[in-house]
Amino acid sequence: EYAGGEANCVAKMQGQPPLHPPCPLCFLRARPRTGRLLRECKRGTLQFVVLKPLMALVSIIMASQDLLYDVGYQTAMLIIYNLAYSVALYYLLYFYLATKEACKQFKPISKFAAVKSIVFATYYQSLLVRLVPRMTTERALLWSDFILCVEMVGFAIALSCVFSSRVYDLGDVTALPADALFCLMTVSETVG
Repeated sequence: EYAGGEANCVAKMQGQPPLHPPCPLCFLRARPRTGRLLRECKRGTLQFVVLKPLMALVSIIMASQDLLYDVGYQTAMLIIYNLAYSVALYYLLYFYLATKEACKQFKPISKFAAVKSIVFATYYQSLLVRLVPRMTTERALLWSDFILCVEMVGFAIALSCVFSSRVYDLGDVTALPADALFCLMTVSETVG
């Protein structure tokens, strides 16, 4: 876990001044850098993880009713996804501002940029491809998939540079305890 886990991260933030929320909510009062703030950032960031499957289910229902490509539904989906992306990015920024001193040795900005560039490129590229005049939806999907396959080579190289395996080298370890898999992030840590 980065910064030695949530408790260690909170301990590293103890002496730091309270943090004002980033713009556009900067008018709200400053918050102490505590585990509660970190959990709020997790929730704000992970809300998209709940929303995405729900929207996929709604899309399946809309497809069964031949309404998947309805302009009203597509517009609603676009607005909902953009709001969810914006909330997630806002809370990622808030998290970074709260923990930048505790996490600076892990170079979080380059990791964030590498991962988010994939999300942005794939999402907004699919929107742009749909805007090409006289292109059918099926053809737009084919072009988006093709461009994505080509882009993944570059993204794979970028990710292998930013997420170097050397950082995680544990030396001569033959087996890791199974408990290590479960301590990465628990549901109670996020919800509780």
